[in-house]
Amino acid sequence: MRSVTKAMMAIGIAALFALGLGSVQAEDPVAPATIANDVAAAEAKSTLSVMTYNVEGLPFPLRMGRSNAAHRIADKLRMMREAGLQPHVVVLQEAFGEAQRAIGKAAGYRYIAFGPDAALANTEPMTDRDRAFAAGARFMKGERSGKLMGSGLAILSDYPIVAVQRAAFPAYACAGFDCLANKGVMLATVQVPGVAQPVAVVATHLNSKQASGTSKDRWTYAFQRQVETVGLFLKDHLAAATPYVLAGDLNIGRSPSRTATFEAMLAALPRSTEAGVVRTALRTCLDGGSTQSCLVGTPADVRKSFQHNKDWQAFAPGAGTQVALLGIDAPFGQDARGRMLSDHVGYTAFYRLSAAQPTSGGERVVALR
Repeated sequence: MRSVTKAMMAIGIAALFALGLGSVQAEDPVAPATIANDVAAAEAKSTLSVMTYNVEGLPFPLRMGRSNAAHRIADKLRMMREAGLQPHVVVLQEAFGEAQRAIGKAAGYRYIAFGPDAALANTEPMTDRDRAFAAGARFMKGERSGKLMGSGLAILSDYPIVAVQRAAFPAYACAGFDCLANKGVMLATVQVPGVAQPVAVVATHLNSKQASGTSKDRWTYAFQRQVETVGLFLKDHLAAATPYVLAGDLNIGRSPSRTATFEAMLAALPRSTEAGVVRTALRTCLDGGSTQSCLVGTPADVRKSFQHNKDWQAFAPGAGTQVALLGIDAPFGQDARGRMLSDHVGYTAFYRLSAAQPTSGGERVVALR
């Protein structure tokens, strides 16, 4: 009965989107709607919805009023749960404070994993370039103050998290005020019901640009060095046959060089299927020629995030599991007055997971988005 009720609710929500009335606003007092999965697929096949959201959780005095915003984010996720519409997995960035770290529990997520804390150290050897970069660190820019906060990463899941790996970026591999946080990368292995092969959910948050308060040379090197660490981490912990969704605030923006650097890292990962292929949810849905099969809810907010080009979801199949994008919605976007609960849009990508079909293989396509 409950599945039938959810299916009927999904049909109703899909109708609202067809009429252009399905926009989710940050100030909605009632349970928010999100984009409906294809109902037939939801009944017959497994789905995984993943939301990525930078909750702007910088502590006082860097930001003010963020605890109240975190409570409201948790309340909205809880209301979505009461309607049966919550994302299965939520990847948070800037979950620095107690209020932000409490979002998952308050929203009803059973499985919660946090990224590197302030004490986790990276043991990668330094190169001569690393030493030269580290020598230029400035105390007044926060680069010699030590790690005052953890990574701010959190993965919330309705589905069992069966394993977690974490890595901090090298302590020197940061620029400006970003150095106050022990940023890094985390991989949670999630067992999705009805799917034999677990899915790797990867979370990260890379160095900012101008907001770091330092020079372009420094934040460019920091970004490149952090991407290198992400690549090393994934080669060590992401099995070549495992399907994955990588989500986070990559701080790429309108930088072609940053885009190329991150995509090259993903394309170089050893994969047993679709080796060298890089797909991102926003580009696949909005700019990948799949508009007829990819549903888009709250299109203004989704496109805002796409144009912002900082909050990414990259995804890939596994040897035994196909991963297909069904649609995208932004449950955390602008309200009727243009206000938001964070300085980022929180969007959800809906994936269909199914058994992979045997292929002849042999072809390699590099960095397709």
